[in-house]
Parts: sequence; structure tokens; C-alpha cells
Amino acid sequence: MAITQFETAKKAKFIRDRDIHYIALNYAGLEKLPKGKKNFYQLFSDKSKAIKNYLKKEKINREKTEDIIKVIKHYHSL
Repeated sequence: MAITQFETAKKAKFIRDRDIHYIALNYAGLEKLPKGKKNFYQLFSDKSKAIKNYLKKEKINREKTEDIIKVIKHYHSL
């Protein structure tokens, strides 16, 4: 929408922001998934080594929603 008659109207731009993922483990409430690897592994405290090995073995990207779901399913299967 042009504010004055001397400006031309422009279409609105809608840009999607990055997704923010939250996780609730062991009924401890929601936590934002950390960006760093070390902090990500610390979420799984006692099983962090197993999760780390799983991520390497399966070549999982911690940024993708589908891959995060795989990690959570694997955590619950341990």
C-alpha cells in the first residue's frame, strides 16, 4: 500500500523464520533445544553417549524436525 501518491505500491513479503524446537524429557517441563552439540547431548544426561553415537551412525541433522523425532524415539527405546 502506498502511503503517498508519489510512492508505488509494493506487494507484501512473507518470510518464514527458523523453526524453534522445544522438548520435554522426564516430565521436567519444556526446554528449548540448544544449538550447541554439547548442550544438546546434556539434555539426555545418563544416555548422552548413546545418543551421540546414534547421531554419528545415522548421520542425523539436529536442525531438521524429522531427525529430532528420530532421536527422541531412539532415546525412549533405550
